[in-house]
Amino acid sequence: AKSNSMRLAMLLVLLVDTTAFMVGVNRMPAARCSSAMVESWYDAKMAAEAGTASPPAGLSPEQAADNPELAKKIAAEQETLDGLRARMDAFPKKEGTMYFSAKEKAVVCENLLAAYMKVAMTAEERAEVEQAEAAKKAAADAEKQAAADAKNAEAVAAKAAKVAEAEEKKAKAAEVAAEKKVAAEAKKVAAVEAAAAKKAKAAEEKQRKADEAAAKKAAKAAKPAPVAAASAEDGAGAPP
Repeated sequence: AKSNSMRLAMLLVLLVDTTAFMVGVNRMPAARCSSAMVESWYDAKMAAEAGTASPPAGLSPEQAADNPELAKKIAAEQETLDGLRARMDAFPKKEGTMYFSAKEKAVVCENLLAAYMKVAMTAEERAEVEQAEAAKKAAADAEKQAAADAKNAEAVAAKAAKVAEAEEKKAKAAEVAAEKKVAAEAKKVAAVEAAAAKKAKAAEEKQRKADEAAAKKAAKAAKPAPVAAASAEDGAGAPP
């Protein structure tokens, strides 16, 4: 009986030690987990309070409190963008590889910030932004279409002006040709008239000369008659 009692006591001791060990093993991770959770909650709370105290530009305190990590990313990206813009402003001339490299990085930062801001927005705010972007795109498309229409109208007007100019040149050429033809006809008529006048003058001159020659011939033919008469008179007066 005494041996059985001692054996029972030893079993109880072993059972208590084992239970204590198991309880300790089970509780340690729970304690550690609770501590980690408290620290994580504290860090998140501090980050949220810091973000709420001075939220990045474009982010409300409520949004910063709801999204502390996002607020940090936005602040860091905004700081990078400000640095890039400062570098771009420092260039004396807006040209060169370094300038355009900074400009490309700034564009990437701007797009990333826009994406972050969309994530931080509520559904209503996101809808408003999308509506504004759609309106902006529609305005840009309308402006582009108006520019295309104006360019098309300008091209049509230029073509019409070119056709009108060609028609005007054609009409002027026809007018010049008609004037030349009239001038040629007038010159031809003048030449014919001049030739006729010259011919008439030549005929008149020929006739005049013929008349003069005839007159001279007639005069010459009529001149010996008085001489013969005088001779006859002289013969009559001479002694037989």
